[in-house]
Amino acid sequence: TWNGSSWSLGTPTVNQNIVFAGNYSLSTNIDGCSCTLSSGVVTIPSGNVISIANEITGSVSLILENNASLVQTNPNAVNTATITVKRNTTPIVHDDFTYWSSPTTGSQTLRTFSPTTQSDKFFTYLNDWAYLNPTVQTFDKGIGYAIRAEYGDVTPVVRPHEFTGVPNNGTINVPVTVRTSNPDIGIGEILAGNPYPSTLDADAFIDANLVGTGTINQTISGTLYFWTHNHSITGYDYDGNDYATYTKLGGAAAGPGPSGSGNTNPPTRYIASGQGFFVDYETDGNITFNNAMRLGTDNTNFYKTSN
Repeated sequence: TWNGSSWSLGTPTVNQNIVFAGNYSLSTNIDGCSCTLSSGVVTIPSGNVISIANEITGSVSLILENNASLVQTNPNAVNTATITVKRNTTPIVHDDFTYWSSPTTGSQTLRTFSPTTQSDKFFTYLNDWAYLNPTVQTFDKGIGYAIRAEYGDVTPVVRPHEFTGVPNNGTINVPVTVRTSNPDIGIGEILAGNPYPSTLDADAFIDANLVGTGTINQTISGTLYFWTHNHSITGYDYDGNDYATYTKLGGAAAGPGPSGSGNTNPPTRYIASGQGFFVDYETDGNITFNNAMRLGTDNTNFYKTSN
């Protein structure tokens, strides 16, 4: 038990159940078998990890600061506590879209998540762009959401956002269907995303879902696409060359914008919490996320980074 100043039995281990009964904000990693949030404000500072084998329960909120992680191993553990996951954008202006994916599930709407974005600038994608009503749409597990920056920012500014709800855990299946009306029958795309409050291992995700060799599904092409928005819009059009890509062979950066600035960093295998990305798939079925893909390191690679 953490009483607000110390642990009752010393630093906990993965074999011990832990109880927070007071304020907590130490910059250390925490291991535990289960976690009960009894009282106080429990904050995991940026860069730190709380690793819990089983469930997280309790009546107070667990706060993960930007770049902090929550990792769970038991896929059958049922969480009931509410957590807040903070994630900062990198410097963006009013025409920039960020691709998000929620690490929590609950009643939080897209409007609550991004309250000053224009109402017609919330989208998702399954073989075509679809407008979402932000006042009623909540976050679905494993789905990506394109949300435009707050209107009026003409100089780049970092915008803090917060996901609030029950932390996602365990196996998550996202159904996909090919575009049978498309000339390239058997091809489809979905805006998916990391569904966990921790880093997602892109290599493990690809290995589990790859056409021909996937250990769970055999649906995806093996290429992941990350939006950089290095070029300004022309009319109402964005530049399709502004997608950086990642495969098992490594990352390929998008080209720089006209001024030579923007995100020219190649993606890595570590997909940060909150990150949405595009996936190609070639057959009907599912794409699957599970706890074996979760990592407690490198949660800083939230893609839309400026050099």
